[in-house]
Amino acid sequence: MAKAGTARYSISDSRYNSKPVYRSTLSFKTTSGFDKIFKIRDTLHSYTSMKLEPVFHKKYLNEGNTSYKEELLFEQYSAAGTKAKSTRYYSDGSVKFEKELEAPEYAFDMVSIFMFARTLDYDKLAPGTVFSISAFVGRDVVKMKAKYIGQVILEKGSDKKYKALKFEMDVIDEAFETNKKAMEMWISDDLNRYPLKIKAKLKIGAAEAELESFSGNKYPLSSLVVVKPRD
Repeated sequence: MAKAGTARYSISDSRYNSKPVYRSTLSFKTTSGFDKIFKIRDTLHSYTSMKLEPVFHKKYLNEGNTSYKEELLFEQYSAAGTKAKSTRYYSDGSVKFEKELEAPEYAFDMVSIFMFARTLDYDKLAPGTVFSISAFVGRDVVKMKAKYIGQVILEKGSDKKYKALKFEMDVIDEAFETNKKAMEMWISDDLNRYPLKIKAKLKIGAAEAELESFSGNKYPLSSLVVVKPRD
């Protein structure tokens, strides 16, 4: 299968409204060969509190002849309901739409949703547990079901393995090839809860991202198993 583009996902310390936050950034661009067919340069920023609760989301989309900026400001976030204001701007700065979005449960943007799995108490979480959550995307509230699969081994090359916690997500959105298991996510089975791998089945093709590097971890990466080469 031809490689249509590259994606990068990163997490760093930042500030929002003078308060310390985590900033997650997901960027995607097509390769030079696919640029001639349909050029894409997308960047998404997600700001979450130190408790990993969504605060603000900003998206810069450049796909073909379409270009806009989108912002999502979270006004309420709880298991009893989430509210946010979504605004899309034209490239000249004028407003295309403003809309109040609501969900009767926890809701996220499409980047901060990866943080959800890092907040759970896995000592009390049984494999097969399903969480009903939502994502705010543009004007829409996208329904999702996140299923905790349990502990698995994730191989990275021939010399490394990770003890991982895996999730499968059903996503009711037309951007995905299938609603069932539309997304899969693996996080490290240690106190860091690093995102190790993310996989999505999109209509335009499969997208995968794997952990490349990390620094400043508070806890040892005890989930990493280094495999010694055979003599």
